[in-house]
Amino acid sequence: MSTASNLIKHEICRIVPIYKEKFKCDTCDKKFTTKEDLTTHIFTLTGQKLYKCNICDKGFSRNADLKIHKRTHTGENPFKCDICDKGFSRNAYLKIHKRKHTGENPFKCDICDKGFSRNANLKIHKRKHTGENPFKCDNCDKRFFSKAYLKIHINKHNEVKPYKCNLCEKGFSTNRILTNHKETHTRKKLFICKICEQCFSDASTLKKHTRTHEKSNKMSTASNFIKHKICRIVPIHKEKFKCDTCDKKFSTKPDLTKHTKTHTGEKPYKMISVTKDFIRTQI
Repeated sequence: MSTASNLIKHEICRIVPIYKEKFKCDTCDKKFTTKEDLTTHIFTLTGQKLYKCNICDKGFSRNADLKIHKRTHTGENPFKCDICDKGFSRNAYLKIHKRKHTGENPFKCDICDKGFSRNANLKIHKRKHTGENPFKCDNCDKRFFSKAYLKIHINKHNEVKPYKCNLCEKGFSTNRILTNHKETHTRKKLFICKICEQCFSDASTLKKHTRTHEKSNKMSTASNFIKHKICRIVPIHKEKFKCDTCDKKFSTKPDLTKHTKTHTGEKPYKMISVTKDFIRTQI
């Protein structure tokens, strides 16, 4: 009986080994079952990042984190959402994403009761209440409550627009602005110009377009005014009076009358003979 019991224990120990926590951290007294786990733990405490990415040279304290990071370069997203089929590089990101579908926001702000799907987002949110702005711009000393907002701000200094529209290649400093821009491509064009009936996707573009009509009307009015002035100063004489004999036209009736007499041979202007008087009779 004892021999059989010992045999069973031996088999269990062979199949399911008992891991003793042999490796202890000298800094915090935490224990680990393997030396590798202890080494990784020490790296996290000291900030050492011995695992380097061979593509971008970014460092990590754990090899597991390096493997996950490399997926950003390869585009590998093995963790798929069963609702929308979106893929993620790690399971933790998938869990956070699923909360968008379920509406779950387990991390609550104790000041305003606003909920968040991630604890990291809650921490950033709380800075709005406390006024804490730990991220400072080196160019203008302006401060921000999140690293993401600082990055957007720095892009404005450098005129960097990393978010490109795949429809028109226009660049934007933030993904939110890009998303709003993309709606202009897909949105129905409801804003119609009353003058030329051209359609626009937003009111501001229509307003700019309307100004081109106003400018054109001003130029047209000015042009007509100049024409009026010229016509007033230099009147246009129409040739109303036509000769029945040769069809020649004249602008005034006296000119026509004078011309007609050239056909008839009439000479209205007679030479007047002048009799000269003398003081004495010439012998």
